[in-house]
Amino acid sequence: MKDITVNADGCYMPHRKVGGWAGCIHGQDSQGKPRVVELMGSVFNPHSSNQMEAIAILNTLSALQDPYTITLYTDSQGIVGSMKSYVNWVSSALEYKPKWFRGIAEEDRHKFDFLMRYHSVKFFWVKGHSLSLNNRRVDRLAKMSALSFANRLDTKGDGVSTISPTVREYKKSLEVWQL
Repeated sequence: MKDITVNADGCYMPHRKVGGWAGCIHGQDSQGKPRVVELMGSVFNPHSSNQMEAIAILNTLSALQDPYTITLYTDSQGIVGSMKSYVNWVSSALEYKPKWFRGIAEEDRHKFDFLMRYHSVKFFWVKGHSLSLNNRRVDRLAKMSALSFANRLDTKGDGVSTISPTVREYKKSLEVWQL
């Protein structure tokens, strides 16, 4: 398996009833040149900030077609801390569900379980809003996505589309994502 680095972040704006997520994949293409892919999206009426963090990780890992050894950085201590319990949950088939699973659809829980088995993922915590440029990058992308979606809702008022057009474009380009 090839090694890649992923940074993921989510933001929650309860006063606007929107959330945003972003992920940044760092790897190398087939010629060994550095390659960076950014993903972002928005969600209408999310439950919590932790839910947005989990959605960021889920959507970013879902974009990868081949199995990878992933070093994943997030500023959510809740997610990093519960991964130890999650690994025990998966290996022993207990009925444990991490706190950040609350508010996530059942099919997304199964997808997350599949992705954790498909890839080899190591989670690391990075202090939010710190000197980590990659964390600040995904933080800005997540906020930008949430604000963009909130502004579209303010003008349209429909709340139907939960994925921004930018994410659709990224997903199309990721169909050929091969490191």
